[in-house]
Amino acid sequence: CALPELPLDRARAVFMSDFLAPLKLGETARRVVRLHFRELVEPTAAGSAVVAGALRPEYEALLARLAREFGQRRPDASLQRLAFAVLGVAVHYYVAQDRVEALAPALLADAAAVDALAQDLARFACAMIAAERRRRAARPARGGR
Repeated sequence: CALPELPLDRARAVFMSDFLAPLKLGETARRVVRLHFRELVEPTAAGSAVVAGALRPEYEALLARLAREFGQRRPDASLQRLAFAVLGVAVHYYVAQDRVEALAPALLADAAAVDALAQDLARFACAMIAAERRRRAARPARGGR
């Protein structure tokens, strides 16, 4: 994955767009992806390895890009939390897809809506990253706490 080498603004946009792309592929693809994310919430022996294998590259690419952004060879605990926070806002649209469609059907109505969602989530990720940058600037590093 080229994510770690991309400029941060582009990396955020590519990450969210790629991560949410299955929401544009029709009901069958959406059900498969929903099943994968259900494994995160209610793991089974059969599905856990498959889902972990699918999510791990996304997490590691994002974490590597964040580490590069913050000048770290090895991500600290704060960057790991930040990576999960960024992932979490996108994962929610899979895990709670039925509820999102019931409460705000326009958010996932078509490919253009999913593209707009990806752009917004990338912008929200920017705010989380900026908050971490401010936190680090305000206090000396202490092991990622």
